[in-house]
Amino acid sequence: MLQLKAEFDLTYLFITHDLWLARFLCDRIAVMNSGKIVEIGQTKQIFAHPQHPYTQTLLAAAPLLAKA
Repeated sequence: MLQLKAEFDLTYLFITHDLWLARFLCDRIAVMNSGKIVEIGQTKQIFAHPQHPYTQTLLAAAPLLAKA
């Protein structure tokens, strides 16, 4: 997917519950809670400095991922 994205300048809408995979594949992330987007931004920014309480809780549930 990453090679195709780079080669053809593609954009993907990638829906997952896998935080590690999202962090690896995505440049930008939207965090959803109860069907609504609660936070959106650059992947590095979301993981380093989550603003919404739900995002903070989600990342705290995977502490090794949040610190990586």
